[in-house]
Amino acid sequence: MTIKKVLNTKWVIMLFLLGLFTPNYFDQNVTAKAILNGLKLIASIAVALLYFINIKAHLKKQYNIVLIILCVELLISTLFSDDASMYTYATQVIDMLIPSFLVGAIAIHSPVNGFKAIYYYFSACVVVNTITYILFPGALYADIGGWRCWFLGADNSNYSYYVVASTLAMLYCSCIKKKITLLSIMVWISGFIFAFGRAIGSGMICQVIWAILFLLYYQRWTRKLLKARYIFYVTVICFLGIVVFRNLIIGSVAAAVGKDITLTGRTLLWDNVIKAVMRRPVLGYGVCDENTFKRICSTHLGGPHNYILFIMLWGGFIALTIFALLLIKSAKASSTAKKTDFYKCVVIGLIVLSVRLMVETGNYNHFYILLAMLNYSPEFSGHLCLTEAPTARA
Repeated sequence: MTIKKVLNTKWVIMLFLLGLFTPNYFDQNVTAKAILNGLKLIASIAVALLYFINIKAHLKKQYNIVLIILCVELLISTLFSDDASMYTYATQVIDMLIPSFLVGAIAIHSPVNGFKAIYYYFSACVVVNTITYILFPGALYADIGGWRCWFLGADNSNYSYYVVASTLAMLYCSCIKKKITLLSIMVWISGFIFAFGRAIGSGMICQVIWAILFLLYYQRWTRKLLKARYIFYVTVICFLGIVVFRNLIIGSVAAAVGKDITLTGRTLLWDNVIKAVMRRPVLGYGVCDENTFKRICSTHLGGPHNYILFIMLWGGFIALTIFALLLIKSAKASSTAKKTDFYKCVVIGLIVLSVRLMVETGNYNHFYILLAMLNYSPEFSGHLCLTEAPTARA
């Protein structure tokens, strides 16, 4: 079977996605967890091979080069640190690289069917998760840490599925069906039901931001405001406003979403993480496991609830600089498609995820799958998209 046939087969792509983005519900069964871990390994190897077969084409995009440099820098930090874990490094790199590799391979060989497979998979995940929440509002099950969970897992850490699914639904309506579909409506409503039903502070803020950008997208005179460079601006502003200069604005924001002034202890945690970063500002501590993180940052939590601080803790200011360059190169790489629906919709998703990355931990691979889509937007839009917004009809 040729590469194109493999990537044109929706069920194969969806199997890859099941291995790479596994709902936490399946981890509750030992046999299912073992099978899906094996599937993740197979999917990762297969996707990497499909990607490297056309490595010359992919390396023409500076995004891919910078992403690999970031992974190499984190490897150097990990190797030269007694606090780091090679196993944790491997899992984090897989979450960064494999989603990007999968999107790149699909963009070149099967942009239509490959995209549909990604859309159907994430849509199914969020719709099923919302159904389990409606049927079992208390919880479908409790994980090993005692957290209340539903199909995808705990609420805060898995809300990002809804951002990705909502973005893909916009793309599907704009670029393929050219009208708003029933499934897309179900996806969008599911996001509001879950975020507001569970009173997820970051989720409610993200849903409101998404709704505003959604409305801007459907207005011709405001669509031009949706540009990739704003992803970088939003990330910087959110980091400075929420983490560095939080005392100026955090009180009103916390009150608006019904949280305490420390954002459920996040600000106290961030102070500890910043102190740890300043002890090793250049290369950081390497990619460490949860127990080491707790020890380094004097906390009972397993992560900093802020991806920028995670990058700095892992690889110091060098890694932070490379990550910033990754966002800048992404904006430049996608500029040729900036008038297309594909570009506009992905920008919306990334802006919303950028806000989430400032206050939550986990599922960072969701950010990289959309970032890769932005970088390959010229390839996708050439096969999928219009240059004007679709009409809002059912």
